[in-house]
This record gives sequence, structure tokens and C-alpha cells, in this order.
Amino acid sequence: MSDEFFEDDSHVDVHHPGSHYQPTPQVAIGLLVAFIISLVAVFHYVNPVSVNGHAVTTLPSVTTTTLGGHTQTTVPRGQVKVQVANGTSMSGLARTITSQLQVKAWGVLQQIQSPQSVSATVIYYRLGFQWAARKIASELNVSQAAVQQLKKFTGVPGYNIDDVIVILGPDISHG
Repeated sequence: MSDEFFEDDSHVDVHHPGSHYQPTPQVAIGLLVAFIISLVAVFHYVNPVSVNGHAVTTLPSVTTTTLGGHTQTTVPRGQVKVQVANGTSMSGLARTITSQLQVKAWGVLQQIQSPQSVSATVIYYRLGFQWAARKIASELNVSQAAVQQLKKFTGVPGYNIDDVIVILGPDISHG
């Protein structure tokens, strides 16, 4: 081969083989911002908790305890789906109690009016969430006798996906 095909070698880098792409500073900053936004979105999705309108994010953790042959698995409060339903005629009661539980970092859902009135507060729990129901009963100054396993339809919409359902009775409206 003759040298006439290679008259101008200025475009060939014989000292540093391979690609040498370096993004402009604007592209690098754009990629960094996109990465940070992705991280924030992932962490917010993992455990979104809002307290008084401010987002609080915590990483999930699971604790397993074995006592007397019974294994109890607990998750962070923010991952427990708690439904509060007003079983009284007192307006705003479910909203008040929902706010109290939210401040204590429970994963509360939108409060609702119960389709049925109750004479006393009842706290139902889905299998595996008795610990949460008992803790909520304690925090609301409700008798532990009010804590019951959810075994049948409660009349509360979405009951089959809730972990804990609190149906408020007139006994809590004074507290």
C-alpha cells in the first residue's frame, strides 16, 4: 500500500487507542441530577410517610422475634396499612385519630365513615399484625380487649388489604 491513502494522519490517535468520549459539563450535570432524582423517587416509594405535610423517608426493616414457639414478624410502622373508620355520629373523629396515628408514623390510609355504628372502639388486625393492633390500642388508650383478629367482612371498604382497622366508638371520642 502506498502512503497516498494516508496523507493526513491528524485524525488518528496512535498514542491513546480506544474511545475518549467526555461529556460536556452540562450533560454530566444533567446525568447527575437525573440520578439523584431517581434515588429520591426510589426511597420515597420504598416507605412514603408524611407527617404534618412534610415527607419523611425511612428505609424498611423487618424484625422477627420468637417467643414461646411463636414467631412474630414486625415491619416499620410506616409500612403497616391502618384504616381508621368513624363508627360514631361525631363529625371529624376519624380525621383527628388518623392525624394522631400519622404523627406517630403509622402508615394510615384516608379516614372514612364506617357503614355501621359501634358501641365501643374495635381494632381488627390481619394475621401477622396483632403486635401493631395492640400498640395502636395502647397509644389510643383503648382496652386490649378491643383488639380482635379480622376473620370476616367488617363493612369497611378495602378491609381485605388493610393490616389494621380501627373502628372508632363513642368511648374514644372523650379521649
